[in-house]
Amino acid sequence: MTQHDEHDPRQHEDRDDGDDELRALWQGTPAPTPVPDVSRLLGRERAFRRSIALRNAAEHTAAVLVVITFVRMGIAAEGATLVRLACALIAAGAVFVSWKIWVDGRNLPKPDAAATTAAHLAHHRAALERQIALLGTVPRWYLAPFAPGLVLFLVGVALESPVSSAPPSVQATVVGGMAGVCTLVFAAVAWINRRATRKLQAELAALSDG
Repeated sequence: MTQHDEHDPRQHEDRDDGDDELRALWQGTPAPTPVPDVSRLLGRERAFRRSIALRNAAEHTAAVLVVITFVRMGIAAEGATLVRLACALIAAGAVFVSWKIWVDGRNLPKPDAAATTAAHLAHHRAALERQIALLGTVPRWYLAPFAPGLVLFLVGVALESPVSSAPPSVQATVVGGMAGVCTLVFAAVAWINRRATRKLQAELAALSDG
């Protein structure tokens, strides 16, 4: 081989072309989507399903107690038409909330026992998105159904209960205090659910990041 052959520039050009092709291929290949460890993913899935089941059981139990309490209160409020109507509306609101949780808040069916990691990942992501959508609209379906009944109840207390014969200052104190408590409860419920929504959104983002 001659000295000219050893330093043939065409050989360098061929090597550079090959390196460029490999570099372009490597740079153009998308990074693989990270997949969580399957045991960790299954643990998350089980814990999430358990928390949703416990929450729903508590909500359904609370709805039953609200219905019983206000139905009995309405029956006992003889001659107080507004109070009776308010109690009926509050009980109906509790039934609606329980129905909404059953329809849109219960756990999704479990994946098959032989499901792949990707299938479990998709299932858990769908479950998170389902609960995020539910909690993100709590003011509309959880709080709003009780508002008409509570407002009417306050009016009934002011006009039809023994408070109606009390001095105006006492009426204002009683009705205003009840309205204040209701407002604080509504605000607390809305805040708690916004916080829970943000937590689920963060978990969903972490799940996507692996």
